[in-house]
Amino acid sequence: ANLLTCVGPERLARFFVKRKEGWQVSRTIRESVIFSTHNLLKDPPFSNIDLVSCRNLLIYLQPAAQSRVLHCLHYALNASGRLLLGAPESLGDTADLFVAVSRSAKVFRKKPGSGHRLHQVDFELPIRRQAQHRVPKFNDTFVTTKLDALADQLFLQQHRPAGILVNQDLESMRTRGCVAPYIDIAMDGPSHNLLRMARPFVRDDLQTLLEEVRTLQEPRSRTVLRRDGDQPPSVVIEVRPLHIRESSQTFMLVNFWPQDPAEDPGSVEASPKAFGSSIDHLRVDRLEREISDSRSYLESVIREMKASNEALQVMTEELQSSNEELQITNEELGTSKEELQSTNEELTTVNDELQGRMSELAEVSDDLYNMLNDLEAPFLIVSLDLTLRHFSRTAVMTMSLTNSDRGRPVAFLNSFLQIPGELKFEQMVSDVINQSTPAEHQVRACKGDWLRMRIVPYRTVDAAIKGALVTFHQRVADPQVSDLLGAGEAGMAGLFAAIVHPLALVDQKHLISWTNSAFANTFCSDIAQVRGNPLATLPGAPWK
Repeated sequence: ANLLTCVGPERLARFFVKRKEGWQVSRTIRESVIFSTHNLLKDPPFSNIDLVSCRNLLIYLQPAAQSRVLHCLHYALNASGRLLLGAPESLGDTADLFVAVSRSAKVFRKKPGSGHRLHQVDFELPIRRQAQHRVPKFNDTFVTTKLDALADQLFLQQHRPAGILVNQDLESMRTRGCVAPYIDIAMDGPSHNLLRMARPFVRDDLQTLLEEVRTLQEPRSRTVLRRDGDQPPSVVIEVRPLHIRESSQTFMLVNFWPQDPAEDPGSVEASPKAFGSSIDHLRVDRLEREISDSRSYLESVIREMKASNEALQVMTEELQSSNEELQITNEELGTSKEELQSTNEELTTVNDELQGRMSELAEVSDDLYNMLNDLEAPFLIVSLDLTLRHFSRTAVMTMSLTNSDRGRPVAFLNSFLQIPGELKFEQMVSDVINQSTPAEHQVRACKGDWLRMRIVPYRTVDAAIKGALVTFHQRVADPQVSDLLGAGEAGMAGLFAAIVHPLALVDQKHLISWTNSAFANTFCSDIAQVRGNPLATLPGAPWK
């Protein structure tokens, strides 16, 4: 089940075979796999390996053994080989041999050109109990071949120069020949850097040559004279760049060619005098070369100093302009700060005024609340959308309103008010709002009382109409009863006027409220002058 979830169907069909008990690796892969017992601490390492998986092994070894195993694995990998370690494991002091590909997955790549110390490791050779190869028969051809190879080897040892191969970090990788007169190899030292191992008399020239070759990618050579008096008196240092297809790094081969004045073809004889003149000539050449190098170095330093001074001058000018800009910005910030302070003071003043106005508005609101609650005349405030916005306490008692009626359309008041005719309350309010003219009507409340309803537009301070104000004033009599009373008063007035004797009606304060014409003719000539006057003020009255 785990195999089916981890391996896709294409790989499953390509590399596995279906069996009764499950899936089996194909025969092609099985034949290409070799299982063998190998001791990393004792057996010689393999070579040209693409991938080494060494998981959860180093944690059981001491640091010295770990370093030995990692050096062996570094030697076994090819130029771009990968090393896979366990989660709790690390490279330790061999971190300079590998480059991390994924630190979380513990995958490392071999660092091309990194030096190794396999020459310090003594491996045990396998002991063969029985000879597996036959010794070839002794014949002339075999002897000749061996002698040619031996002669070639002796010739190369005698005539090839001493050399050392370094990577782009100047770390030594291989040595050929005797480099002891020029390189002091510390076998147990912590560093393999060529310049650190170079002897003092070749260090400066070697550094110059390495820098030139690394920059120009061309071979360079230079003759160096020994000052300690040892032999040979001079040596030619040659540095050549090397490129390998499998690696992106650039390697350099350093060769040391010893020079002997006695072997110089230009010398006539190898005498002490010629030898001394040759030494003097080499010293003069060296001094002239050192003077030339020093002059070039000083000229380059002077050019760099001039460029640096110009850059510093430009930087100084930029800093001065930046300083001026900062000063201007500082002044602007000071001005802005003063403006903000004045604005803050103005806002504080406005805030105080607003607080005072809020206090006044609160007082006015309280006053209006008390005045509206103390008014005996009921009133209603209707919005533009003909909904009930506010009503007084007396309106609650007159029309049986509740707080939940706020916001309701005023059409529901038709059931609380009886309006003569076919008019509707909402229509009367709408006409007043649209025409901006007051209107009065007599209506009958739900309790049977007749009220005089006055509707006026609700205006704001800016004279904008925002609704209507409906007020209900003092009670009036039933219109039918008023009509009957008016008709009765007219009949009684006609009856009293028909009496020929003087007749007057006096109220409780003895003020004349009505007289007939006979009374006016008797006591005065104008009825209007008599009405409203006290009875005792009439001239010639017998009741004085």
